[in-house]
Amino acid sequence: MNKNMIDECQLAIVAIGGSSSLPKISLLQKVPTFIIGHEKKRVIENENWMKTRVGFYEIYRDAYGKFNFKDSKNCVDKILDFIEEEIK
Repeated sequence: MNKNMIDECQLAIVAIGGSSSLPKISLLQKVPTFIIGHEKKRVIENENWMKTRVGFYEIYRDAYGKFNFKDSKNCVDKILDFIEEEIK
């Protein structure tokens, strides 16, 4: 990670990502973040130290490599709802 990531967070309306360091950084920067991952409670409650608004789409731990947005309309719809709520 470099300083550019932190700078970009200052301009972001929302962030979207997997359960990795970049969404955690956006949460720390108070950017509402939608995360796709397998540890919902850990991400939303235990490690969301700034209590930033977070959306979550839960998948199985071994499903990361098999995830296909085209076949997962429900996930895309949840992301769009999350974004729409933020820009109201």
